[in-house]
Amino acid sequence: MSTLRFATAPAILLFALATPAHAQVAIDSATRTLDTRAAVDGTVDDPAPDIEDALAGVINKSQTAMASGADSVTAFASYETELVASPTAFTFNGGLLAENTIDFGLDNDYDGEDLAPSSRSIVELVFTIATPAEIDLNGTRGTDLGGQPFSSVQLLQGIDVIFESEEDFPQPILTTPFSFVGSLNPGTYTFLARAESGADSPFEPETSRVNFRLNVTSIPEPATALTLALPALALLGRRRRSA
Repeated sequence: MSTLRFATAPAILLFALATPAHAQVAIDSATRTLDTRAAVDGTVDDPAPDIEDALAGVINKSQTAMASGADSVTAFASYETELVASPTAFTFNGGLLAENTIDFGLDNDYDGEDLAPSSRSIVELVFTIATPAEIDLNGTRGTDLGGQPFSSVQLLQGIDVIFESEEDFPQPILTTPFSFVGSLNPGTYTFLARAESGADSPFEPETSRVNFRLNVTSIPEPATALTLALPALALLGRRRRSA
């Protein structure tokens, strides 16, 4: 019987070392926002912003605004996101799109109307880590020819900028990659990605895209592992005395 007891104790110790006492990575909020507006002179289509907050799963949404006169404009925004989380890590993948299109009607000519489409697709993820963590953030920001759309990707701790990829797209640059790999100290962080499009002139439809992949994984501290192991060590000692 004592042989069986000694054989199971190391397994208990390994389990204690591998099992966290509490969540070391926590998702506080995960907000996705779509906002579009289209106007042709006095005709306006301005739907309410679509705001979604979900802490896990796959979520895909889009929103469209359209306005017409002699010419017509369409504003479109969408996102596709997937969030998978555990007590020690999470992965957040997504794609954002904001675009405006203009239709000059049957005469295919600008009729001098005030054309004002605008669109925004935004995701904001707030997370807290209790122990140091590794981060791997990468992706691209891109646009099509025409216009000067805007996009940005940021990692913030409070008001401090940890990482940023943010600027307009000077022609002819169409795609800008970004990457951030490193470690984070315990604390609360905000990941923010934006794709925005607004017509600077009626002759330049705009498209803005952001694709991202964010991985955060906690690094167990030695003191935490020792604390978790103490109950198993005490149990091992009691079994040796009783044997």
